[in-house]
Amino acid sequence: DSKVLVASKDKNGINLGVLFVPHTREATRFIEEMYEMRHYIESHPNEKDWKDQAALNEMLAKDETLKNRISTDVPQGKINSFLDNPDGTRWSVGDWVAHQVWCQKDKNTKCDVNFISAARSIL
Repeated sequence: DSKVLVASKDKNGINLGVLFVPHTREATRFIEEMYEMRHYIESHPNEKDWKDQAALNEMLAKDETLKNRISTDVPQGKINSFLDNPDGTRWSVGDWVAHQVWCQKDKNTKCDVNFISAARSIL
């Protein structure tokens, strides 16, 4: 039972901001299918901001067995904490990866400075 994706979860479900994909044929096919679905979603007007997430959700709706091949056992703080976003775990001492979201959508001051300055403001 090999996994095709390792990611964390937040209040919106599986978060694809930071993910791990093994180098296997099955995982490669999974990513290809997800991007084909993403291109389909992009070509049809909708209100979805996160196209990759929408594609994964569509794939999960079509194939319930897919959820068994996706691991979300990694705590969000280990691979996908947020510098400044209320939707998930806030980056803190001991976390590994800080994910800067909303940088293109909103003009957040933490996005206008370098990462080190942003990190120092949180610590």
